[in-house]
Amino acid sequence: MTGFKKVTKDEFAAFLRSYPGRLEYDCIAFFDPPVHNYCDWSQATSEIGTQEAHDEARQAYCILGDEISGWRDAYWIRL
Repeated sequence: MTGFKKVTKDEFAAFLRSYPGRLEYDCIAFFDPPVHNYCDWSQATSEIGTQEAHDEARQAYCILGDEISGWRDAYWIRL
C-alpha cells in the first residue's frame, strides 16, 4: 500500500501510543485474515462512507496471522 511502511510490532504499538489525534479502530472481517485499521477521520477530505475517505483516514493497519491461514503478523504505519 502506497504511503505506508512495514514496521515491527513494537514500532506499531509506539506509533499508536504517540499518535497526536484520535484513532478509531475498524476491522475488515471479510478478508481472511481480517485487516485491523486505525483511522483518524479528521484526515479524510473525501465524503465519509466512501473508500477514498477510508483510505485517507487510515493511519495504521495490521494483519494478524494464525496457524490455519499460515499468515504471519504484519504491521504498517503511514509515512
